[in-house]
Amino acid sequence: MNFLEAAAFLGIPTSWTTQSPLRIKPLDPRRDLKNGDLPGTLRLLAQHVLGQEKADFRARRMQFSRWSIDDRTWDELCRQRPPGRGRKPNEHTRECASAFVWSYITGSEFALAPVFQPPMRPHDRTLSLDMPHLTKLRRWESKNPPVPASWLCTALEEHARQVIATISHAS
Repeated sequence: MNFLEAAAFLGIPTSWTTQSPLRIKPLDPRRDLKNGDLPGTLRLLAQHVLGQEKADFRARRMQFSRWSIDDRTWDELCRQRPPGRGRKPNEHTRECASAFVWSYITGSEFALAPVFQPPMRPHDRTLSLDMPHLTKLRRWESKNPPVPASWLCTALEEHARQVIATISHAS
């Protein structure tokens, strides 16, 4: 399929591939390959993919298309907070936590998480690349110190692994 069809198949918003500047750009071998060896690079990519866990991430994105951390799970996660460790997590943090786990489960970009998309996204907020939520998520993902709420990152990754363990391998 062509680039636009592939983006639609993967669930990438049309605006990401049609508005300038493109958030996602097609591979340009002259620009993107250091040594210009496209066949060799594709062989290495194929070997890498073959060595990975088999998961249908598209099916996961569809299965979790309206998912966020529920109240009970959020309360359990917050109880893991070490005493005296920064501010108590708020709704902003909960949205980030939901996006973090969703991204981990689906192998997707944080900005595509249901909590950042209508109808779950608050009506008075628009999604932008410099949104504080996305900045926090990128810091959590990179694990570069200082990571705000590092205890939460650890708890969220464990929660994501538990959710993944419940997903049928057929999906």
